[in-house]
Amino acid sequence: MDNEYAGVQTRFLRQDERLILSDEQDMPLVIEPKEHTDVHFLHHFLKTHSAQIKADIAHYGAVLLRGFKV
Repeated sequence: MDNEYAGVQTRFLRQDERLILSDEQDMPLVIEPKEHTDVHFLHHFLKTHSAQIKADIAHYGAVLLRGFKV
């Protein structure tokens, strides 16, 4: 995983978080806030990084936004 976003951390979904067991380890991409969890930060983040997020969806199959207060 080579993308770095300011204000968030990225990782892949862990096995203990999956409802269905899978050998797939590199999807979905999980994006979690480091500090700011509010909807205004999320809106700004999505607007600022929309092209890269679309590329991540195409590459990883899905992006999961977790930990934001929406």
